[in-house]
Amino acid sequence: YLLSKADRQDPFPLILDTKCEVFQCLYQEKPDWEAVLVDGQPRLRNQVTGELPIVIHGNGHTGRWFLSDLYSEMQLLKHL
Repeated sequence: YLLSKADRQDPFPLILDTKCEVFQCLYQEKPDWEAVLVDGQPRLRNQVTGELPIVIHGNGHTGRWFLSDLYSEMQLLKHL
């Protein structure tokens, strides 16, 4: 598929999420995100771009205790 697109000189069907519109990784030395309420719903807001990403990811280094604290702070279980 991609090779045939390249042969036709079609644009590559990939967009990098440089503003964290879709995806936010939680593992940074100093977090650049904050927990906020939007229309009564808990969300993460990227403090650099102002975006509210749809997917948040805590990798293996983030640890279950960190995510547990985040769930508590955002009161996520109330919204399931």
